[in-house]
Amino acid sequence: MQATLSGDGTPTGTVTFFICDPTQTTGGACPTGGTQVGTPVTTQAVSPATTPPSSFADSIAITANMTGTWCFRAVYTPGGANGSNYTGSGDARPSECFLVTDTTTSSSTQTWVPNDSASVSSDHNAPLPAGSTLSLQLYVGGSCTALGTLTGPAYASPSADGTQTTLSVSSNNLTAVSAGTSVEWVATYSGGPNVSPSSHCESSSWTVTQP
Repeated sequence: MQATLSGDGTPTGTVTFFICDPTQTTGGACPTGGTQVGTPVTTQAVSPATTPPSSFADSIAITANMTGTWCFRAVYTPGGANGSNYTGSGDARPSECFLVTDTTTSSSTQTWVPNDSASVSSDHNAPLPAGSTLSLQLYVGGSCTALGTLTGPAYASPSADGTQTTLSVSSNNLTAVSAGTSVEWVATYSGGPNVSPSSHCESSSWTVTQP
């Protein structure tokens, strides 16, 4: 804020500044109270000289820490060479106020709920051993060479009854995963007499493209 004074001879003395935050203003101004801004500031003559002679004083900067209307008040105290020519005065007009606003930022995070299905078949059409099963398990955040975090239960097919040549299983995962995160589904067949066990890993991720 800058306070300007004029009158009989260059005004001399000091100006004390006050600031009212939005909780301290009255009628959209700062007529009383508030917080003093720094120490009183000695007036300086305006250059080039004006008619009538005038002087000014600048406050130090303040930091506004809340939104709303803030207001300055300047109080002139005569002093120095020409101080006797003046009386004290103040300025707390609404024009000494300013509005502090804030901005907002919006963002969103998309997720997806991964699910998978798997099947196992005998290569030569032989029945799968009774009691053998196929399971499907979800891992999050790794790769097929270095699995991520085990997530959720294992989804298992009904046990083979000794006549089927194929078993199938589907997941029912409800756990959401952030876009861009890789997931691995590992299908494991238990095997049995005359039929070897087997496993398969599949890795995938979902990428969101901004329009």
